[in-house]
Amino acid sequence: MRAVRAEVEEVRTKWASYRNSPSVNFGTTTSTNTIQVPKPSTYSYNRKAMEVENFLFGLKQYLEAKGHGDTINPIHTWDDFKRELNKQFSPTNAEKEAHGCLYRLKQSGSISDYIKEFTTLIFEIEDMSDKDKLFYFMDDLKDWVRVELERRNVQDLDTAIAAVKSLADYTQPKERKVIHEKSG
Repeated sequence: MRAVRAEVEEVRTKWASYRNSPSVNFGTTTSTNTIQVPKPSTYSYNRKAMEVENFLFGLKQYLEAKGHGDTINPIHTWDDFKRELNKQFSPTNAEKEAHGCLYRLKQSGSISDYIKEFTTLIFEIEDMSDKDKLFYFMDDLKDWVRVELERRNVQDLDTAIAAVKSLADYTQPKERKVIHEKSG
């Protein structure tokens, strides 16, 4: 990452010198209505595959919007950069860890927390079939939720998630109304 940062800074310096040089002509017309492209989020150094992928996606969008299709040397292409970044920050066994976590995952709290954790884990597993995703999703739910999905005969993960979201989540504490009595 240090090397990439140093190279990015070097490119910024070169770009600034080109931009300020009167001998460089960037075109015959100038526009006062330039589009400001927001800088991508900085990488949080979190070693989760989804965090790395989200960072890479944002960076790629930024570079493409700025007109930079590929990154700088010695990394020649976007795929080279992505591969190097993953090599540095993604755990080498991320998919294996996700399989283990998915195997141990059980709904113990709210439905929304379970859905969030489940979808995070399956994002890190590249080759899981849709049938297996549905099986693991339903198998790890609380019994009453799984029975309801079986009763509805859900056949795919998206339908199962939508159905689960529609159920009343009895694990969430209900708001308690406090009644203040007037003393007489």
